[in-house]
Amino acid sequence: MSESPYIFDISGAANFEQLVIENSFHKPVLVDFWAEWCAPCKALMPMLAKITEEYAGELLLAKINCDIEQDIVMRFGIRSLPTVVLFKDGQPVDGFAGAQPEAAIREMLKPHVAEPAPAGFHARFSATWRRYRYRIINRRAPPALDRFRVWHVAPPLDVAAMRDGAAHLIGHHDFSTFRDSLCQARSPLRTLDGLDVTRDGDEMRSAPLNRLARAGRNHPSIPTGRWA
Repeated sequence: MSESPYIFDISGAANFEQLVIENSFHKPVLVDFWAEWCAPCKALMPMLAKITEEYAGELLLAKINCDIEQDIVMRFGIRSLPTVVLFKDGQPVDGFAGAQPEAAIREMLKPHVAEPAPAGFHARFSATWRRYRYRIINRRAPPALDRFRVWHVAPPLDVAAMRDGAAHLIGHHDFSTFRDSLCQARSPLRTLDGLDVTRDGDEMRSAPLNRLARAGRNHPSIPTGRWA
């Protein structure tokens, strides 16, 4: 078993559901199907581990011994080794079969995993722009697993109204009204280049590009057409 918190062995279908499927809703999970008798598998495994470690938690690696986990192998129709499959949001989204050079693996990961930051990078002082994601669970029942990861709003929210309101925030504005009393920024002036609002079932997401401050959090009733 690996000592890395980002690399783990899969043992059984229930373990696969927890460590691969559930984790993939938060971080991409690279699944390595291998076997003891497969020499290319053993050559590939250290390379995958190295890449995973460099992503420092932005990518997880799950190893599946195909001689033991036959049910999982049959479930995904694995016919040759090594086979590597990338999971996101509970589904396989990319992958490859056979040994691949490191450059090809990194290229495959690029559209799905955030690139690791270079040495010396400071998230606050080095970034030229920022993208935030706010998640809202819009239903009566409070969230369970995502309790500390989302904002729970019980009254129905109007996506169209939220988009209309967001359009007024795009551009260069003074966000003093939404500024936290402990904010350390020198100026409340911010340029918001974009703000997308989407809905998927009970979950709503807003993705402001640059800085939105705390507008949504301070005025939760705006999307329903009322001021607090």
